Amino acid sequence: MITLDRQNFAQLLADQACEAGADIQYGFSGKSLLYRETGTGTLDGVEVYGVKIKNEITGEESEVKADLVVESSGFTSVLRTSLPAYTGIADPFKDSDFAIVHREVRALNKKLTETDIYPDHYRYGFFTGYQWTHVHSDGRIDVGAGVQKKDSNPDPEDLIKECISRHPSILKEKIRGGRSLCIVGLPLKSFVTNGFMVIGDAAATSVPTTGCGAGSAMFAALWAIPAIEASVKNGKADIAHLWGLNRAFYLDNPRGADIAALSVLRVILQTLSHEELNFLFKKDIMDETSLE
Repeated sequence: MITLDRQNFAQLLADQACEAGADIQYGFSGKSLLYRETGTGTLDGVEVYGVKIKNEITGEESEVKADLVVESSGFTSVLRTSLPAYTGIADPFKDSDFAIVHREVRALNKKLTETDIYPDHYRYGFFTGYQWTHVHSDGRIDVGAGVQKKDSNPDPEDLIKECISRHPSILKEKIRGGRSLCIVGLPLKSFVTNGFMVIGDAAATSVPTTGCGAGSAMFAALWAIPAIEASVKNGKADIAHLWGLNRAFYLDNPRGADIAALSVLRVILQTLSHEELNFLFKKDIMDETSLE
C-alpha cells in the first residue's frame, strides 16, 4: 500500500507542468463550455470551441477560445454538465454515485502496539461501503471509512471514532484528516466529443469499491496524449481523432473494463447484508482481488 501526501504531490505535478511550458492561471473558475450545435442530436452533435470563465477576485466573466478543452474539475463536472443532454455525457452524478469518506492519520503508542492488535486491511461491505486501517512505518496509523451517500447510513466519522476507541495504542493526536465525497459510480460511456475531453473524477474513473481515483486519472491523462497529438497533427480536435482515449481506457488496457465491472458489482454488493458478504468470502466465491 502506497500513501501519498496529496498536497505535495499536486504541487509537484504543477511544477512539472510549468517546467514543460504550461501557464497555470489561479483565481479563475470554469463556468460552462462554449459550443455550437450541429443538429445531429447525438454525442457528435456539438463542437466545443472554448470555455466561459470567471475571475473569482473581480467577479468578471469572460470567454476563452480553444481548439481543445480538457476538463479535470473533479466530480462537480462543471463543464461537462453544461453540454446538451442528448450527448449522453452531460448528466450530473446522482447521490447513489457517491460515498462519504472520512479518514484520520493518528500517532501510535509504539509500546502498546505490541499487544494491541488490529488488521492492516480494507474491510469491504462495511455499512454498504468500506473501512480500513493502514499502519505506517513511522509510528502512525491511517484509519478511515466510506459509506454510500444515503440518509440511513451512519456518519463515517462516528465509525472511525468507534474503531479508535477499541484500540488504546491509537493516540488522540490527529496528524491530519478530514472528510469528502468520493465518486464511485459508473464511468462515462465516452470521455470525448468534438473539441472536448474529460478525465479523472469528472468522468467517474475512480475504483468504485474503494473510491481511489488518482491512479485512474493519471492513466487517463497519459492515454489522452496520443489522441491529442493526433488531433494536433491533423489540425482538427474532432471526435474521430480524440476517440483514441476511449479505446485506450476501455479496450487497449484492462483498467476501464475492470472499473466498469466493479461498478456493476458494487451495486449488487450494496444490496447484501454483512453476513451475506462474509459468506461469499468464507466460501471463496469472492476474495480481495475481486474488489480491487
